[in-house]
Amino acid sequence: MDSRKTWTTKLLEESLALNRGRRRERLQISIFPVVKMLALYELLSVIVITLQICPSLVALTTCNTTFNQRSGTFFSPAFYKPNTTNIEKCKWRISVSPDEKIVLNVTVIDIEKTPNCNSGNLEVRDGFWEDSPLLGKYCGNGSLNLIASTTNKLLISYQHRVGYRGFLGEYEAICGEEIYVRSQFILHSNEPQEKYPLNRKCIWKVTVPVNHQIVLRSQKFQIEYEERCMFDYVEFYDSNSTALGRFCGEELSGNITSTLNTLTIKFVSDDSVQKEGFSFLLLADYDECVTKEHQCDHECINTIGSYKCVCRRGYKLQIDGKSCEIECGGILNALNGAIHSYSFPQEYPRNTTCIWKIVVPDDNVIHLSFFSFDIKGDSDNHSFREKCEKNKLEIFNGEETDPQPLGTYCGSVLPNLVVSEGSTMKIIFSTDNSVERSGFALTYSTVGNKCDKFGGNCHHRCVSLQTYRKCICPENYTTENNLDCSRGCHYEIASPSGIISSPNYPNYYQNNANCTWRFKTTPGHRIQIVFSDIQTTDCDDYVRVYDNYYPSNASILLEVCGNKTNITGLSTTNELSVNFISDSLNVYQGFNATYSSVCGGNLTASTTEKYVYSHDTYGLSNYYDYTDCVWIIKANSGYYVNLSVEVLDIEFSSYCNFDFIEIREGDISRGKFCGNEKPEEFLSSDNFTVKFHTDYSVAKRGFRLMYKAVQSEEVHLN
Repeated sequence: MDSRKTWTTKLLEESLALNRGRRRERLQISIFPVVKMLALYELLSVIVITLQICPSLVALTTCNTTFNQRSGTFFSPAFYKPNTTNIEKCKWRISVSPDEKIVLNVTVIDIEKTPNCNSGNLEVRDGFWEDSPLLGKYCGNGSLNLIASTTNKLLISYQHRVGYRGFLGEYEAICGEEIYVRSQFILHSNEPQEKYPLNRKCIWKVTVPVNHQIVLRSQKFQIEYEERCMFDYVEFYDSNSTALGRFCGEELSGNITSTLNTLTIKFVSDDSVQKEGFSFLLLADYDECVTKEHQCDHECINTIGSYKCVCRRGYKLQIDGKSCEIECGGILNALNGAIHSYSFPQEYPRNTTCIWKIVVPDDNVIHLSFFSFDIKGDSDNHSFREKCEKNKLEIFNGEETDPQPLGTYCGSVLPNLVVSEGSTMKIIFSTDNSVERSGFALTYSTVGNKCDKFGGNCHHRCVSLQTYRKCICPENYTTENNLDCSRGCHYEIASPSGIISSPNYPNYYQNNANCTWRFKTTPGHRIQIVFSDIQTTDCDDYVRVYDNYYPSNASILLEVCGNKTNITGLSTTNELSVNFISDSLNVYQGFNATYSSVCGGNLTASTTEKYVYSHDTYGLSNYYDYTDCVWIIKANSGYYVNLSVEVLDIEFSSYCNFDFIEIREGDISRGKFCGNEKPEEFLSSDNFTVKFHTDYSVAKRGFRLMYKAVQSEEVHLN
């Protein structure tokens, strides 16, 4: 009795595969009482109840049977109860509606495996008869792939050797077909005036020409509704078998569009509710995006009958509808503002280059202050150019012809203050195709240029800060006042005045000393040096003063040695150098000297622009009281002098009697000027004399003059 109960339970479990479209809930309601009865009734009662539930089980083990149901399960007679004496031979025929096909699923096969399966086999033919096309001849152990008919009939023949179980199979009727659409096609689930059949499973594979997409529009859609679409539904699968969605209810909004040129449509109904079904319009839409005839800069999106171009994040589609230009960047003219990477603080886009140019009024510089910085680099630290090759922020002095780099940055360390050397600055932000970060954010401000065009007298680089200017010294040099740089006993001096002395003064200097001081002062001013005390041993140790930045015998201004006081030297330009030499013998106290800037002098114009400033601290402070300065500007033979007032800020009076500049051409006055109104430029074949006078009261910013030499031929042509 126990073995019979086990076989019956298995039989009942296998019968649940019948009519797979039936609702699971309804099957469970019917089956649970049956399971209870297994413990209460004899085997016969169980079979009777089972047959009431699933009438198709009548033919489960019956050979030479024809199945007309839309689905079912069948197996060889010995599958659950092995046959030890007889060789089994059976045939099953399956017939479904003319518009349907059959899918056979052999889930278990256990037939002796021999060459060509001659000893025993399962044979499947695409039709009812022995000469119908052979779909397959099988033996061995395991399971088979799905077998599909091309008609509505199937013949399964089986012969079996003693000692093997045979097979277990199930079938299902499937409607649908392969549809090739050149232009358009209308697909219906059922006849227009009828409702769709129960227990249906239909699959249509739709194909359109290469380089086309399938666009499906719903013209009618009424399918039994269930929240998860478990009972009746329509499913769509893309060309790569990716599910595009399962739908039921009374609305299919929007279009279903394939990625490539195929689309699979699956329709399933169960054994209860019927609705009006669906009607789909299938369109073969030419995909311009596949052929690359679209000419989109970045991405092409196919639309029905056309296409559209879209740009990657950080770019903007242009008026031609195809070109993409960087949305970030631009020219900024405001005195103060903010700049940040695109989409900050969200991640910046890949493969972009953003360029900002900041332009502020002349005689100003630009300060950049960072408050957020995170750019992927080769190293996640603030680094130099060689370590920021892929993602980087580059900052330049913004001269288009010869941009000077101010810094290249990447990593996550906040950069220090960045200061331009002029009134323009260029910022370039570049990204590659790697990791995206939040980018950067900064503010910029406009500050008066305290370095101006003469570079603040700095010997290397001048930085204009909020209230002062700073000279940047080379590596291995030191500075104590942000202006003068030194290394050992070599000095580069930008201060307008001060004191210099030999090493250890007033103590003895060392043997074999070779010390230099190089001076720069504001253009249009000269450098005066006064040796208040000098004490060397004879003239083997001496001090030489050169009327040039670089010492040479031709430019020796004076040589001092021995014991002297109050020796004065005055340069003819705004540069001067001093050299102190001691030998290997006796040493003494050395020297002490003061230096200062002196306005005025004789200037010779050249074809490059040169400048004259009102006072030596121009840009840092207003001009001095009680000033009287005179400059004489001339050109070499064959040249004219071109003179213009670029900046003018002098105390105003009606007749310019208090503070003024006067420009004379030879003996002729070209005018006295004060206030802020600049005169037109001057041109002379002679020379210009410029006089600057101030009194004791109001002081202003001062002036800047530009002068250069122009060839006579150019003047006459103009």
